[in-house]
This record gives sequence, structure tokens and C-alpha cells, in this order.
Amino acid sequence: MARAEAEAAIATAGAEASAILSGARAEVADLKAAADVEIRTAIQVGRTRMLDEVASMEAERDLLAEGIEVTAEHVSAHRDRLLKAVEDLRAVLLDVEERPDLVREPTPAPARPAAGSPETIVDQASAAVTRLHPVATMGGGVGGDEHDMDAFFADDGS
Repeated sequence: MARAEAEAAIATAGAEASAILSGARAEVADLKAAADVEIRTAIQVGRTRMLDEVASMEAERDLLAEGIEVTAEHVSAHRDRLLKAVEDLRAVLLDVEERPDLVREPTPAPARPAAGSPETIVDQASAAVTRLHPVATMGGGVGGDEHDMDAFFADDGS
């Protein structure tokens, strides 16, 4: 009888162990499924955030490229106006047959302070300056009235 009770207890313990093992396997499967869902969700959120950042950076890059293009067009327009001004000034200089009589020739500089000092540079610059008589303005180009100057320096991309 003791043997029968022992075998019954062993059978009951085996059934309980089997039930516990089966429950543990089911819980493992549920945890694994939940972890898979969580991982996939985290991956999708990360991917979405990354794509949003890439789109934002691309939009910023396009905006900067557009700004660079506009700036390049402005620089080109200013360069063209400056080249035209240089051309006009050359034409004016070529039309001057000789220097006016009242041109002050540079005077020799007095004794100079040590080379490279600010006083030396100022003295050299003032000695090199000559004054010319005013020349009548010519139509077109850089010369002309205030409207011509405003048009020359206008920042309209032309």
C-alpha cells in the first residue's frame, strides 16, 4: 500500500511537473512573441525617424543650394557691372588726349620715419596723390546722374 501511494505521488508529481513545464513553454512563447513585436515596432519607429531626418536634411540642402545659386547670380551680375564700369573708365581715359595743365606733380616726401611705420605709409600715399581737373560726364556707362548710379548699384540681378 505504501508502494501504491508512492507511485501515485510520483505520478501526481510527474503530472504537475508536466503541467508546469507546459505552462513555462507557453509563457516563453508569449514572451518571445511580445519581444518580436517590440523589436519590430522599435525598428519601424527608428526607420521612420531616420527617413524624416533625411528628408529634412535634403530640404535644407536644397534650400542652401538655391541660396548659393542666387548668390552666384548676384555676384555674376555685379562682376558684369564692374567690368562694364572698367571698360567705360578705360574709354574715358583713352579719350583724354593729355593731362590738364593744372595737375599738381607729386612732391618729394620729407625725411621718412622707419620703414613700414604707419607714418611712412601715409606719407607715401599722400605724395603719390595727384589732382585732376573734373572731366565732363559722358552719357551712358558709369558716368551720369544719380539715377544712373542707382541703376548701376541696384541689386536686381541685372
